[in-house]
Amino acid sequence: MLDDGRELEVGAVSLVGRSPQPRPEEVVLVVPVQHPTVSKTHAAFRVTEDSVHVTDRASTNGTTVVDGTGYRRTLRPWAEEPVEIDSEVLLGSYLVRVRAAD
Repeated sequence: MLDDGRELEVGAVSLVGRSPQPRPEEVVLVVPVQHPTVSKTHAAFRVTEDSVHVTDRASTNGTTVVDGTGYRRTLRPWAEEPVEIDSEVLLGSYLVRVRAAD
């Protein structure tokens, strides 16, 4: 769930950023977020029925995952990483909560 309450679609890859631009070969959903610490095309979220993966798209302010214990890890650009349920993903300082589907 994005900080403003929007949810990312299950079964799709969503590009999140101020004005996300997919590569020509990508089939993705574009999710604009107007926040000063979010890059133009900040991160990609791949959401399935039982998992969430995120890829930092070489953003300026980085992408950080904070798990349920408070452990923080900064993602390397272009490396898709799994994210546990009940974690938080920071796009710069913009918060995305990873929750189980209802």
